[in-house]
Amino acid sequence: MEALSEYQDEAVSEYLEEAMSEYQDEAVSEYLEKAKSEYQKEVMSGYIKKEMSEYLEEVLSEYMRKRCLNAWWK
Repeated sequence: MEALSEYQDEAVSEYLEEAMSEYQDEAVSEYLEKAKSEYQKEVMSGYIKKEMSEYLEEVLSEYMRKRCLNAWWK
């Protein structure tokens, strides 16, 4: 009877270790997915800001060029 109890204790212990390992793997996986998502948002945000900055520079340059041409013709 004692051997059965030890076997059950060992089996339960192994099961719990495996379950805990799977939980930790899942938790780590979720954390890494979230971190990856946040990183991608930051990268896209930086890319969008850069693109908008370049676009605004072009618009401002074109505006100033037209303004100078208009001033020159007057």
